[in-house]
Amino acid sequence: MIAQLWRRRRPGPVGPFEEGVAAIEAGRYREAYHLLTRALHEPNIDAVAAAAMYNKRGVALVHQERREEALSDFKAAIEADPTYTAAIVNIGNLALERGEVEAAIEQYEAALRIDQECALAHHNLGTAYRKLGRRSESVRHLRMADKIRARTWFFRLRDRPLR
Repeated sequence: MIAQLWRRRRPGPVGPFEEGVAAIEAGRYREAYHLLTRALHEPNIDAVAAAAMYNKRGVALVHQERREEALSDFKAAIEADPTYTAAIVNIGNLALERGEVEAAIEQYEAALRIDQECALAHHNLGTAYRKLGRRSESVRHLRMADKIRARTWFFRLRDRPLR
């Protein structure tokens, strides 16, 4: 079954957003930034798509050490779609990198209020709690992240759009 799903995956990227994501995955962050900027200027973008584009462009900026610009893009993603948890988690990650552990925790908890099944928010919250020495809370969230990942990996593979 898994082999069949793998063979049915989608071919390469189709538009500037998909090309930008592929460029991030290939480590071509400047190219990704430009592609995602182009994607943001396409007509008739809905709020969810805009949030995804701003978030991914923010990721490309982080990899270029342009964290303040990345923060602006993550905030723009949340402005476009206040429930876009990936951008909320990314703001928490920037806070954690700056050593602002309590601010990071606030962001991760905000993401979990929106989506209790956000494995990345649980994992990063566990990491933040560990930095504060709150071991039992850390372990609880790290275990929750593992449980969610174990429970969802097959369904994500099964339900992926065909390439």
